[in-house]
Amino acid sequence: MKKLFIIVMVLLPSFLMSQNLNIATLHKSNGVQNFTGMLAFVQAYSASASGDTIYLSGGSFSAPDTINKSLTIIGAGHYPDSTIATGKTIVSTAVVLNDLADNTYIEGIHFLSNFQTAYDVSVNNLTLRRCRIDGHFKFNGNYYSPVAFCLNPSIIECVFAGGNELVFGNSRSMIISKSIFHMSWRTLVWVHTATISNCIFFSTNGTYFLDNAQNTLFKNNIVKTSAGYPFNGTNNYFANNVFLGFTVDNFYGNTAVNNYHNVTYESFFVNQNGNDFNYNFNYHLNNTTTYTGEDGTQVGIYGTNAPYKEGAVPGNPHVRSKNIAVSTNANGQLEVQIKVAAQQE
Repeated sequence: MKKLFIIVMVLLPSFLMSQNLNIATLHKSNGVQNFTGMLAFVQAYSASASGDTIYLSGGSFSAPDTINKSLTIIGAGHYPDSTIATGKTIVSTAVVLNDLADNTYIEGIHFLSNFQTAYDVSVNNLTLRRCRIDGHFKFNGNYYSPVAFCLNPSIIECVFAGGNELVFGNSRSMIISKSIFHMSWRTLVWVHTATISNCIFFSTNGTYFLDNAQNTLFKNNIVKTSAGYPFNGTNNYFANNVFLGFTVDNFYGNTAVNNYHNVTYESFFVNQNGNDFNYNFNYHLNNTTTYTGEDGTQVGIYGTNAPYKEGAVPGNPHVRSKNIAVSTNANGQLEVQIKVAAQQE
């Protein structure tokens, strides 16, 4: 309880100030600093060193021009029903990671613009968790003749909802798990030596769904696409995937086992319409036992022994509600009630 109390005291100033005031709290080895306003994230980054942690309150922030340190960056989340007390955390400008950003961990942020690495640099062990990305997402560089690889990136329980380009050309040994993709452009491009599991894909692009994929394990996923050529690549392994409304007649030299073809889309999810992402949709399956993955649990984001977390609530203590008096009482005291729930993960 002592640790939780300390965290609440760090968060408390953000509730005592204006609802429109953004706060970035920098945790360093020698203390804590608060920065406020649209540039609070930029200022916290400037004052940080590799190994530090930055907490972003609800609100909209500009990103630093480049992130070139190893940081932990945690927001309040992006689901409206899980951020009623705090507001969702939004980063409105593009994010670029440079070669000193190895081991960066980012959670609970809605990125409105592009998220990418700098051109032809190596950013290793990046973790992106419970975030939403509306712009392009790229491991950027010369995909035909890479000069640097981004090793071991992890994308976990994220939402890609911008209809833009996802390019993984300079990544290797990537893990994408329990994520939701609503894309109108080529969904996955230049995927190499990756494991993509328990994801949901909606793609309205008419050419390719998975383009230039090599040596990738694609399992326990749910795919709805209008692509004329769903899979373009070699030495890939497709297992226990559900294909909604279409049949893959030919995997063109790739290995495929135990996939579910031409499954009826209209009754598959509890609530999902069209091809766009909506927080009101319900991606639970109507039938959780018919379509199982390699591990025996259901396909999609609610499979595995650690399913998609409802509301994508970040792993730090979560502010569930707040009640702040509009003025002080007769004794000059301001009454504040805040309910905070510890998170298991």
